Amino acid sequence: MSALLMISRHNHEIGRIVLSTARILLGRSPECDVILEDEDVSRRHAVITADDDGYTLQDAGSRNGVAINGDLLTTPRLLKPRDVITIGGYTIRFELTPTDPEDY
Repeated sequence: MSALLMISRHNHEIGRIVLSTARILLGRSPECDVILEDEDVSRRHAVITADDDGYTLQDAGSRNGVAINGDLLTTPRLLKPRDVITIGGYTIRFELTPTDPEDY
């Protein structure tokens, strides 16, 4: 299985990202893998890493923090299907997907 991030802003889905590498950086900087343009998003806001245990979300030292399902993230956390990540004005739903993106 691979994973998918469904990114929404103002209750409208604006993008889907298939997690295809072992490390994804989310933030405002153009150097990030997932760019979130919002003044409440730090340049390097959060990181998702993949390993044999699954996908782990960690705050990258952001100013405003990261929430999962409404709870502020204080330590790295293993993501579960349907977890909702909040970063600035964005909500990002995490889902596991079939290995082939054509299947979802």
